[in-house]
Amino acid sequence: MPAPSTLEIDRNFVDTLSDQAKNPPGNDPVLGSLYTVVLDMASNEGPMAETLRSVKRRRPDITNTHLVNLLPRTIQYMRLKEHDLLNVATFTTPEHWEAELSRVLYDEPTRQTWENLLVNKSTTTTVYQRSAGPYALIAYLYDGVPVSIADLGCGGNYTLRGMELRESFKAITDETPNQIVTRLISQRVNLRRGLGIDKENPDDREVRDWRLACRYPEELREIPEIVRFEERLREGSRRVQFLQADLVSFDWLPRRIVDVVILSTILYQLKPEEQVILLTRAKSLLKPDGILAVQDFAAKDPQSPTTLRFDETWSGLKFGYRTFLSCRETDWTCQEALQWMGGRCNVVRAGEDFDEIFIKTPPYSKALRKHSNGKEHAPLIIAAA
Repeated sequence: MPAPSTLEIDRNFVDTLSDQAKNPPGNDPVLGSLYTVVLDMASNEGPMAETLRSVKRRRPDITNTHLVNLLPRTIQYMRLKEHDLLNVATFTTPEHWEAELSRVLYDEPTRQTWENLLVNKSTTTTVYQRSAGPYALIAYLYDGVPVSIADLGCGGNYTLRGMELRESFKAITDETPNQIVTRLISQRVNLRRGLGIDKENPDDREVRDWRLACRYPEELREIPEIVRFEERLREGSRRVQFLQADLVSFDWLPRRIVDVVILSTILYQLKPEEQVILLTRAKSLLKPDGILAVQDFAAKDPQSPTTLRFDETWSGLKFGYRTFLSCRETDWTCQEALQWMGGRCNVVRAGEDFDEIFIKTPPYSKALRKHSNGKEHAPLIIAAA
């Protein structure tokens, strides 16, 4: 009796794959063609179904969204190592991907390399443009007051280094009232000290190569420019410290040391229990008057105002990428500040609670100045226990 196909073994995975084939991230035709071919190959018994089943057995905790996201990234990483990455951007038809996946699947050493990458790698898509949402929140709420910030799951460590060096963002189609986002991201965030935490060192060459491979195919031609951008951040930053730690398994972090914690595009790939762990640790890092800025493919949970719902289908919505604020002032409920048209953050509109945050609430800076009496806090220095 033949082994069950992937379609029979995991219907939810196939549904996620099918949704991404119809609505590929960034409307990228290369990704749409890839997912269409994977779906077709996985429906029949063969090396594709066998490989995906093996990955699921070896990595039982991986979410369906994460595994689907890894499929193009791992292929692109293999191509990068073969010095042929840019060719992937031309794979716009199913015929291109049928040839490529056959090349990978029917050579056993290559197939095993691909499987090992799917088992061991995690998506690390670091896009500086995504920093615009948290940047706008911080620029408004702190209004020039020196601020200490921790970026959990910092990836390439773009956000805090970019804030420090005042790197500009690409033009944004700003549909918010009075184009407030455009105005805020042109202001200075007074970064006193930053702490980036990730399980891999963003300045390691192998980590960098994986990060470069985790781009949309249509963005691969931008890699030389991205490399120059990263070098500028790495060489110019002086106020941002990096701590290497797995945020889910790491059982020690200092308490009450920063004004702001950023969680950007990390929670949606985690299991619910891991999300709870990470959110709890993020809150523990905050000073009593600190704020938590979350940006992700998420929505407020109508049944639980203190939590977010990270539904796998959000990534396919036109404005499903959103910026949230949570803090003591909101009783730790999640307020939706902004909605972005996709994860590349080129179009923004007001979120459900935009007025509560940007219109009715004055900047926290006056209260912060009162609490601190104008004094600078001690430098932020972190070391593992």
